[in-house]
This record gives sequence, structure tokens and C-alpha cells, in this order.
Amino acid sequence: MSNKVNQRLSSWKDCQPYFVGHLTLVKLVLQSLPSYVMQYVKLHISICEELDKKM
Repeated sequence: MSNKVNQRLSSWKDCQPYFVGHLTLVKLVLQSLPSYVMQYVKLHISICEELDKKM
């Protein structure tokens, strides 16, 4: 899952968000990934902390 977050971040870093809406969309998508996974799997606290630092 950390790789998915890294892939999304790297693809969005290439294009600068010109509008506040784009930045909001990026944050929403990145924050929803861990939430979706945590519905089915209990993540280790270190993974949660790592993802928080990246966002």
C-alpha cells in the first residue's frame, strides 16, 4: 500500500496543481486508500505513521 501512495504522489508531483480543487482531490484520494484497506486488514502502527508523514 505504501508503494501505491508513492506512485500516486510521484505522478501528481510532476503536474503542479493550479487550483485548490486539484490539491483537495489529491489529498482526498491519498487519504481514502489507507481507509479502504483498513476496513479489511489491520495495519501495523509503523505503516500508519509512515503514511501520515508522506501526506
